[in-house]
Amino acid sequence: MTQNRETKEYPPLLTLIELNDKLFDISHSLLSAIKLNKQMADINHAMIDKHESRLNKVEKDSGIAKAVSAVDTPDEKQSKHTWTKIGNLNWSEDLGKMTWDQAKEKCQELGGRLPTRVELIDLYDNHSKCREMENCCWSSTEYNSSNAWNVTFYNGNATYNYKYNSFSVRCVRDIKEL
Repeated sequence: MTQNRETKEYPPLLTLIELNDKLFDISHSLLSAIKLNKQMADINHAMIDKHESRLNKVEKDSGIAKAVSAVDTPDEKQSKHTWTKIGNLNWSEDLGKMTWDQAKEKCQELGGRLPTRVELIDLYDNHSKCREMENCCWSSTEYNSSNAWNVTFYNGNATYNYKYNSFSVRCVRDIKEL
């Protein structure tokens, strides 16, 4: 009785080395892309800072004086929450975690709105006391119909997540002039 044996053929060593080199090249390309993305984010933040600085200069040079109304809205439901002037907006206290749709509804209920992604990044970049917050806040900026952007305050990263996830919520209101 003869036995049939299948012989396994292994790829030549040179092919494995070439494959390893290709994987290294791909890893290097990914690392370069990540660095480029970070540089682009830094440039974006610098442009936002420059734009805000120009706006502040124009307001200062034109002698515009803004005052915040002590009671922005007469609605008792809206006035029960604490609003703090930071930059050019009134920011609500942290309202807890909720889905994106619930967050939009809650902000409207309080006479405000969800901040944009740029407003949250500005809050992180220009107001150091906000960096102490360890939560991730929803923005009003949608990535697509299923996802919206949020900003993490301990590192300033902006990412998008499914709208059904729960994240912290801070609402904003424009400062009303007297």
